[in-house]
Amino acid sequence: MEELENIKTSSRKDEETKYKARKLLHILDENSDKYKVVITTKNIISIIDDFGLENTPDNQICACAYSIPDILFITNDISCKTIAKWIFGLDISSISTIQEDLYKGYRDITLSENDMAYFYEHLNENVFNLLTNEYVIIRNADNEVVDKLKWDGEMYQTIRNKPFKSNMFGTLKPLDDIQSFAMDSINTNDITVLYGKAGSGKTTLPLNYIMQEIEKGRYKKCYMVYSYEPLKGAKTLGYEKGDHVTKLIYSASIGNILASKFGDLQQVEYMLDRGMLDIIPTANIRGVEFESDSICMVTESQNLDVYTLKTIIQRCKSGCKQIYEGDIIEQKDTNIQNVGINRLIDVFKGHKSFGCVKLKNNYRSELSELADLM
Repeated sequence: MEELENIKTSSRKDEETKYKARKLLHILDENSDKYKVVITTKNIISIIDDFGLENTPDNQICACAYSIPDILFITNDISCKTIAKWIFGLDISSISTIQEDLYKGYRDITLSENDMAYFYEHLNENVFNLLTNEYVIIRNADNEVVDKLKWDGEMYQTIRNKPFKSNMFGTLKPLDDIQSFAMDSINTNDITVLYGKAGSGKTTLPLNYIMQEIEKGRYKKCYMVYSYEPLKGAKTLGYEKGDHVTKLIYSASIGNILASKFGDLQQVEYMLDRGMLDIIPTANIRGVEFESDSICMVTESQNLDVYTLKTIIQRCKSGCKQIYEGDIIEQKDTNIQNVGINRLIDVFKGHKSFGCVKLKNNYRSELSELADLM
């Protein structure tokens, strides 16, 4: 605990390390009933000497664990793991860092007839202990979907989606229950995070909403924030003529993304010329303010670090709707460790203005879905 406190306030530690220390202290405080502190009465230095080891911090930690009977030693530190297993003979395990534990924004719950009756009689009670703006799929004993709801902080509200309609794209309806959650979050929250694999709708759903809102005059412009990161393993394009928008449209994948959604690049240029759309590279984000009558959509957000994402959020005026989309699991094209979108979800989840939905189904093509197995 003392070491964590020192890390938290140290001027020599980076912000990511200090954040992890603060988070761990918070977790320990919230879960104090789930663990106990054991003070060993044995001479740790004597144990280290008995094994012929030097008096180092790693050896002290392992010797402490050795002094306690029937213990499972959990660590991700390679040195500690090796010492504990091969010198002290301890049972060891590691902490999983797989992204599957990320908050996905919804739950799928099956209820008996009696439990379902109780639930609908107590819609103002958070019986499933959901976070604010977290969704739930209710199934009966036959595994049939009975209802889709959201805990709004005061009661459970049934989700009734209206399709997104625009002259540009026509009518868009959700293809599954999870997409209906995404559409509701985009429509009702100031900030929405959509993440999922290719073909899940994480780009299509926001763009349909954006065109609907711009055509109806509720918002004037969409700012498309984009970080040019080539596909992992691919070569960069090198020098290209033109201003930053021209380069992004004709040289980067954002041009292909927008052209595939809007029909062609001429349509994208049409929207740019009329001030309905602007493309902002993250390198230029410091000089931008996103107005209150605009929508800020951040694409490929899995490639942005905490500082960059924090800067984008701080550039948005009150009333600006923010949508962040990406594939946190599969399509990370950079080697950054402090992934901003992970931190955004972790910090904002449960806030009344925030929603997050993990989209899971690939609707692009059968072969595209098969490629998920590669």
